[in-house]
Amino acid sequence: MPQSKSIGLFLGAGASFELGMPLVWGLTGEFKGYFTPEHLRELNAGWRQQGGGYDNSVIETTIALLNRDDLHYENILGYLETASRRPQEPFAEQYGAMYQRMVELVYLLLYPRQAGSLPYIQRGLPPFEGLAGFASKSSPAWAFSLNHDLMIRLLATHCRIPLRDGFWPDKTLTVFGNQPGVPRASLLADILSEDDLNHGNLHLFRPGEFGINLLRIHGALDIFAFRDGLDLCRLRPVDSELGGPLTALRIVNEEIGYWDHAGKARVINEITYTDESGQEQFLQRTLLAGAQKFNKRFSQRLPQKVLDLFRSHINYVQKLYVVGYSFGDAHIDLVLRNWLEFSGERSIVIVDPGRKNIPAHLAHLALQIEIKNQTAGQFFADYREEPMTPFQKLEQEDRAARRPAFEELAVKKW
Repeated sequence: MPQSKSIGLFLGAGASFELGMPLVWGLTGEFKGYFTPEHLRELNAGWRQQGGGYDNSVIETTIALLNRDDLHYENILGYLETASRRPQEPFAEQYGAMYQRMVELVYLLLYPRQAGSLPYIQRGLPPFEGLAGFASKSSPAWAFSLNHDLMIRLLATHCRIPLRDGFWPDKTLTVFGNQPGVPRASLLADILSEDDLNHGNLHLFRPGEFGINLLRIHGALDIFAFRDGLDLCRLRPVDSELGGPLTALRIVNEEIGYWDHAGKARVINEITYTDESGQEQFLQRTLLAGAQKFNKRFSQRLPQKVLDLFRSHINYVQKLYVVGYSFGDAHIDLVLRNWLEFSGERSIVIVDPGRKNIPAHLAHLALQIEIKNQTAGQFFADYREEPMTPFQKLEQEDRAARRPAFEELAVKKW
C-alpha cells in the first residue's frame, strides 16, 4: 500500500470521557451495580419460570467473578467466553448465553448515556473544536476508534468536517417497526455488504481529499449486522442537526420492534424489526467486549475482516496520535507494534494525562514514541484556530471538578 504523510488519531475510552462516556472501571461499577448477586439470582428464577435460565453452578461462578474487585467487566466477559469453548465444560452453551446477555447489558448501559447526553456534550465541545485544525493538517486525516460511542461523528458534524466510515450512502436498508396503535416508525441505514467488506470496497476519502476517514474497530452503538450477520449497516442520522445520530439511536432502541399477537419479540442482544413486506428481521448488535476479540476460535458479530482493514489502512498514516488508550488489547497492540517497526519514519504520540512510561512491549521503539501528559480536551484545544475564551476555560474547569460526582451518580443508578 502506498505511503503518505497522513496523520491519524487512535481513540480509546479516554478520548470520550470528558464528553460524558465512562472509562472501563466506571462502566464496571454500573455493570456490577445491575448484576448484584441478589438480582442475578432473582433474574434466574424468573428465567426458569419462563422455561430458560441457567444452572446454579453457572450463576454462582458468575457471581464469584462479579464479586472480585480486581476484575473489570471485560475480564468477566472474557471468562464467560473462555468457559463457553472448553470441550469438557458441561454448561458451555449456558456460559455462551450468559456472555451474550452481559454484552447486551454493556450496550444498554452505554446507549441511554450516549443518547441522553446531548446538552452535556454541547457544553463540553469548545476544546474539541480543535478537531477542525487537526483535520486540516492532512488530506484526508484518519481516525481509528475502539469506542462504541458516536463522539467522533458528532464532533465532525459540529466542526463541519466531512466524515466517511466505509458505509455506502447509496446502499440503504429501511428498518420498520409495527407497534400496534402507533404510527409506523422507520429508519434508514447505510450498508457495508459482505462482498464490499471482503474486497475492501469502502466508502472513504481518497488521498488528497479533505475529510476524516473513520474505522470503528470494536463495533458501535449504531452499527448492526443483518442478513444472518453477513452484512453490516450503520444508522443514518434522522436529520443534519447535531443530535440527528442520537435520535436515530433512540428510535431503533425504543420504537423499532416486531409485535405479534403475543407482544413484542425479545431476542438477546438483537433488535427485531420488519422489512418492507412486514416480515420479521433482526439487527444484531456489534459491540465487541471481553478477552477474545477477533479470536477466530470464538464467534462474534463483527467480521474478522474489520481487524484486517485496520491492519491495512493504518499504513496510510505516518504519525499516529493515540488518545485515551491504555494499551490493553493484545490484538490492537500487535498491529501498532508491527506498523511502527516497519519504518523509522513512523511515529506515535501517546496522549494520556497520567502516563509516565512507554508501554513495555513498545519500549524498543522508544525513539519513535513521544508522551504528552494531556487530556483529550487539552490535546484538541491546542489545534483551535483561536484560543478558548476565559468563560469557556472556566466552564471546562468546572466540568472537570464535577466529573467525579457525575461518575459516582452513574455507578449508583441501579
